[in-house]
Amino acid sequence: TEYLLVGRAASTNGALIRIPINSPSSTHQVTYPGTSRNLAFGADGLFFHSSGDLFLSDNPTASVRRLRSSDDWLTAELVEERSFSFNPPQVLTTITIDSDDHVWGLYPGNFDPTQPNYIVRFDFVSAAALMYASSWFRYIFLLH
Repeated sequence: TEYLLVGRAASTNGALIRIPINSPSSTHQVTYPGTSRNLAFGADGLFFHSSGDLFLSDNPTASVRRLRSSDDWLTAELVEERSFSFNPPQVLTTITIDSDDHVWGLYPGNFDPTQPNYIVRFDFVSAAALMYASSWFRYIFLLH
């Protein structure tokens, strides 16, 4: 079955939605057995890894979650989660994965043009996060 996975970021009912291509009216909200957390509460960026895992940027918590499913995304489990702290807090809007499997996230200075933007590399192997700050870029496109 072919389907789309769509992140619906919302203040009260954010979700990861599975939409079958051949039957788009048969949507299904992905559930997370074994946890009461809504793992897609603030889903803002989604990126599928070649392993089949889904990396999701969560805007309100400014974290990246690695999710895995064994049933074509009817359910999912949290494999790992990484975050980076800023003072004041920042939102995380989008992510990408490079050819070395580093996950890169964009913190756009809370959409304030007077504030710097940050690019953070999340290393899911060593649990590290490295920050790159810049005041000159506004948008980033990492292409493979």
